[in-house]
Amino acid sequence: RLALTDSLTGLLTRGAGEQAIARERARAARYGFGMSVVLFDVDHFKRVNDTHGHPAGDTVLRGISRLLTAAARTSDLLVRWGGEELLVALPHTDLDGARAFAERARVLVAALRLPWQGSVTVSAGVALVAGGERFDDALARADAALYEAKKRGRNCVVG
Repeated sequence: RLALTDSLTGLLTRGAGEQAIARERARAARYGFGMSVVLFDVDHFKRVNDTHGHPAGDTVLRGISRLLTAAARTSDLLVRWGGEELLVALPHTDLDGARAFAERARVLVAALRLPWQGSVTVSAGVALVAGGERFDDALARADAALYEAKKRGRNCVVG
């Protein structure tokens, strides 16, 4: 369990997430259902760490992870993808459904209040994993959409 779960956030580690996503993609291909992916990035995370210290950054990541977990279905895969990047794979979810999930999560995060900072926001990139497509290709589109969200001023969903 320790090897599969990120100790800070309680989400899947990247390695465990990649394995779970591969299993879900195989199931999707076999039964013909779709899957979408949302890549979240905490806005101005470096500023949080630099201004308030790494324990404050840890608090932000734990809080956002709890909110994403509460917003997700039990079939969704939540992964700590990188430092402040969190990935949610949404089986049986089309692009509109993934956008709706990402927007709900964005609003929940923006409502999170932290005593030393006030609010924190996330940007999100969304992509559909097309049938037969490599997950990495969809992930690259989600990543590009995430960068577009950052370019648009952050605290938004693109894709």
